[in-house]
Amino acid sequence: MRMLNEYIARKANKEDDCKGYFWERRFRSQAILDEKALAAVMAYVDLNPIRAKIANSLTTSNYTSIQYRLNAQRVNKTPKFLMPFEDCIQQGKKSHIPFKLDDYVALLKNTLARQTKKVASPFPKLTNSLLKRLGMTSQNWQLVTNNFETLFSGPVGCPDAMTDFAKFCGRSCRPNVTNATRYLS
Repeated sequence: MRMLNEYIARKANKEDDCKGYFWERRFRSQAILDEKALAAVMAYVDLNPIRAKIANSLTTSNYTSIQYRLNAQRVNKTPKFLMPFEDCIQQGKKSHIPFKLDDYVALLKNTLARQTKKVASPFPKLTNSLLKRLGMTSQNWQLVTNNFETLFSGPVGCPDAMTDFAKFCGRSCRPNVTNATRYLS
């Protein structure tokens, strides 16, 4: 078993062009500090299989929250293991994602259309209203949802939220505050 694990780790290190233990620098967590960051990271993750050409639609994106949500919506249910949207709040749950599932799906579909077809036209009214509520331009939205991992490596949110988080953690530096100011404020 040890030989097999070593072989797999070496092969993965070669593919990913990195050294060290298999888990080292491959997986990390980031603090998501506000609505904008939450919407952007959700869209980035939900659209990843399509960008990678593993799937060709939201419903065929295996193992994504949007696939679970759309499948559950078809039978008028809400996945119990996912936080509900504001229009799908389950009894006894107080926390929810601060926008509607249909608005989020429309935003994903329009984002996807612009990513795959390189469409430059403005977002439709419904999608644009969610972007306005989030306080983001369509250009910044496209940039952040395409490049989330390269733009942000630490906590993600507006500069004020990043400052509060840094103070809470007892730190003075705010990584990626320039990108947060440029794209999320």
